[in-house]
Amino acid sequence: MSLSKLHRPAIRSLSSVLAILLFTSFAFATYPGKNGRIVFIEAKSGNFQLYTMNADGSDVVQITQLPPSQNPFWTPAYSPDGQQIVFSNDATGFMELYVVNADGTGLRQLTRDAGDNIFGRWSRDGSSIKYSRLFIVTGQGAFHHLATINADGSDPQFLTHALFEDLLPVFFPDGRKMAFYSTRENLRSALWVANTNGSMATRITEPPLAAAFPDVSPDGRTLVFHDHENTEYVPNIWVANVDGSGLKRLTNSAVLVAGEAAFSPDGRKIIFVGNPVFSNPPNIYSMNPDGTGIKLIHECPEGCFTPNWGSQP
Repeated sequence: MSLSKLHRPAIRSLSSVLAILLFTSFAFATYPGKNGRIVFIEAKSGNFQLYTMNADGSDVVQITQLPPSQNPFWTPAYSPDGQQIVFSNDATGFMELYVVNADGTGLRQLTRDAGDNIFGRWSRDGSSIKYSRLFIVTGQGAFHHLATINADGSDPQFLTHALFEDLLPVFFPDGRKMAFYSTRENLRSALWVANTNGSMATRITEPPLAAAFPDVSPDGRTLVFHDHENTEYVPNIWVANVDGSGLKRLTNSAVLVAGEAAFSPDGRKIIFVGNPVFSNPPNIYSMNPDGTGIKLIHECPEGCFTPNWGSQP
């Protein structure tokens, strides 16, 4: 199922990089701190909403009561202080960015351009949010470019303008760089690192890996991501140094089909979605950063997606 079909018919012409199955992975920048709660999307009776839980899977709480949605691509992310969550939702008929307090209060809509605004991620100081915003190029098609907006919803601006997909910008903890994945160079998908204004972009993964959906470790030294985006879909989770060296696969899809990986704020764990049976909805697991100690922490009969681990407020 593609993101374009999930969002609206008007963007069905998007690049094939967005032809993502419901099991598709996302990952999110994790800022350093004490481990707090985990936010994720769960489907109950076919209706997706935001939930949070403790690190061991206990105390699951629904924090949104939005109109029924069958779109799992909300991709929530905690603010650096753990007090707010940015996410996308299609309540208006278009994917727009929203912010809500971690307890579910104070819901507010950030974008209102009837576009396709996805993958919101906070700046280190919490003053702005980077995201991917749809841009239609006459005679060329529609592409997601990297964009930025103030945390109060003011001054949205595009950062990139390439005729390729630039997706999921995640800040490094020092706030000076960001990682994202892109179809630049006519690739299926690869990870890139750039300045936070979009300049000086450098590809750090090789084309055969088809790397996508990065997350930066709290110490800023490591990226976790998944492979085989839009190929034969048997994704694994990988880690690498931020320059692309030290590549290591953490999961084995013959045992557990895995994706949607993100670091804990203390850097000692990685959370991800996975399932031993590929056709079943994904659950939420944790593991050590070296791939050992895989543990089921929340079972989701109708599917869980896009987990993100916040710092303790």
